[in-house]
Amino acid sequence: MVDGHYELGIPFKTEPPKLRDNRLMAERILQSLKRRLLMNPDLLKQHTKEMEAVIAREHAERVVTEDTDEVRADAGIYLTTV
Repeated sequence: MVDGHYELGIPFKTEPPKLRDNRLMAERILQSLKRRLLMNPDLLKQHTKEMEAVIAREHAERVVTEDTDEVRADAGIYLTTV
């Protein structure tokens, strides 16, 4: 107990877990999202506005086209949102 509050350490692992390369699945989800947004202009505006807010809060950053191959070669794990 610290200052009348319970305090627990966050259980970090010493090594990151080994995850499968999910690029193919992420690309399929991206294509599906693109089709959905192109069919619904209001949803596209809402999605664009939210993504700009996420970038403004520095929770994400744009990937420059020239850097894409380098990122793909190193990453192997892709986050998806759907």
